[in-house]
Amino acid sequence: MFPSVTVFGKDFSTYGLCALVGVLVAGIVAVQFAKRRGLDSNNYIISLLIGAAASLLGSHLLYGIVNYKSFIALVTHPELINSFSDFLNGISIVFGGSVFYGGMLFTMLACYISFKKFKMDKNVAMDVLGTVAPLFHGFCRIGCFLGGCCYGIKWAHGFVMHDSLAPDANGVPRFPVQLLEVALNFALFAVLYILLRKGKAKGKITQIYFISYGVIRFCDEFLRGDEYRGFWGPFSTSQWISLFLIIGSVISLLLKSFSKNSKQQEA
Repeated sequence: MFPSVTVFGKDFSTYGLCALVGVLVAGIVAVQFAKRRGLDSNNYIISLLIGAAASLLGSHLLYGIVNYKSFIALVTHPELINSFSDFLNGISIVFGGSVFYGGMLFTMLACYISFKKFKMDKNVAMDVLGTVAPLFHGFCRIGCFLGGCCYGIKWAHGFVMHDSLAPDANGVPRFPVQLLEVALNFALFAVLYILLRKGKAKGKITQIYFISYGVIRFCDEFLRGDEYRGFWGPFSTSQWISLFLIIGSVISLLLKSFSKNSKQQEA
């Protein structure tokens, strides 16, 4: 694997570079669609930037919650902290990783509030955001594969990693679950792109994304071999979030359909 690349004598995280490419590509697509749907492109860009900042906060926060035992160990053993540097190192261990769902949910909430603040058509704005979300995520998962994180279960025909930052991932053939999710994310983007372009499922694309990705994530979690993502009973943290998103989004779509039918009957 290639957890980092050297450019002009400096090392850069391949995951970070892939995520940056994803932000740029998804951002360009989103702004172009926003323009076509009559939204103010400048305000939409500002909203996306706010969402990006919220993503960083949310992804690291959820990682810390998943690894709450490390946080408890940090606060209950103050004798191990001999300097401010030790404290910062401890915090980096607790919140140093990231969980996609935390970033995604914080982004959606921050952008929704921003869209409302700018008095945009929230249904249109969220449809665009929901469409490009799997596009961005696909690039992030390429970074996961190159970096060796989020690795898959042992598989006789899999890839053998040697330079992953996760020691347990190295030296064992593993199923390329990251690449599977790359393909499924890009396929989901293609479907949502068609729906958005043809004006289908107006005001419902974000819920369709939540349901579709929820199913994808719930299933491919069974193919992951890393344990540090956290488990609560029989399922991982992301699987529980997937279930809640699927159920919540289905209920939201049913309520929207019920409300629409009621208005038609009244008319």
